[in-house]
Amino acid sequence: MPPGRIGEQQLDELASLVDAVMYVARTAIDLTAGQQSVDVRIALPGERFLRGTISGLVGDVVRHVGFSRVSAQQRLGAWARVLALTAALPERTFSAVTVGRARSGAPRRSRVTVTRLGPPAALTTARARGDWAKEELRKLVDLYDRGMCEPLPLYRETSAALAAPPTTSAHRRADLAWTSQFARPREDREEEHVLVFGQDRAFGDLLAEPPRDDEDWFADRYTSRLERYAHRLWDGLLAVEEVSDQ
Repeated sequence: MPPGRIGEQQLDELASLVDAVMYVARTAIDLTAGQQSVDVRIALPGERFLRGTISGLVGDVVRHVGFSRVSAQQRLGAWARVLALTAALPERTFSAVTVGRARSGAPRRSRVTVTRLGPPAALTTARARGDWAKEELRKLVDLYDRGMCEPLPLYRETSAALAAPPTTSAHRRADLAWTSQFARPREDREEEHVLVFGQDRAFGDLLAEPPRDDEDWFADRYTSRLERYAHRLWDGLLAVEEVSDQ
């Protein structure tokens, strides 16, 4: 922090923001309840098994409260945990609540973002919830398998922006998430992307890459490989996620 009054002002601003995050968190979830961990073991198609431990569980809610901005990475993490829990224990209705600083692209006066997600309300039986969760996990595992063979056209914030409605401005939002401007680095300058593409790979170049024969999802809607992968990863999550900027 800078010395003197300037540093004090910055500390006051940070303290105010922490207070805002905690105030919203207290209204969204029970912060006093003890957390639990659950071990999951799930049989997936193709003789695949998903095993692991999920922590941060309070009752049937996976909660996460932090000072960082609510990001695509946090949202995907919550999504994967809810799917794994639901597939392993379909008799329970799990959900996830994430609270943090306002996400990128939130309304200007927003200070805090809250996301909530869980199984669709229409799935009222354990079997229906279990089948839904396993099908969504199957898609994630398929993306994982493909990603272990080559770098995929999936970029956290860029792909999230591309998949999110309204579709009329999706390319614009995704371009802003990908392309660095002046002193504001974006995903085009992240180390792993520079390693694969080199410096300054344009968003238009990403969008122009055509799908391959085995990437036929959404073939009637999207002709770009980038768009097909974005919707493959995000559509299931976006169908059940609620986002509140406060």
